[in-house]
Amino acid sequence: MLEALQPQLHDTFRESGAGWGNTLDDDIPFLRIDQVWCDDRMRPTTVTVHRTLHTDHRMLVCDLVLNSK
Repeated sequence: MLEALQPQLHDTFRESGAGWGNTLDDDIPFLRIDQVWCDDRMRPTTVTVHRTLHTDHRMLVCDLVLNSK
């Protein structure tokens, strides 16, 4: 299903991610369902996943830089 995004968008975690990247479940993450995709106008610098207190998902943090053209 996500393959349909790939002609125009790219998965930021595959490019700049650290660690496993799985976000579901917070206790023992086994699935990477929370994702950030962007086009060539942006470049990911870091993508990380962090434990949370009030949800069953881990928090996904993605830092993006706008590319100048």
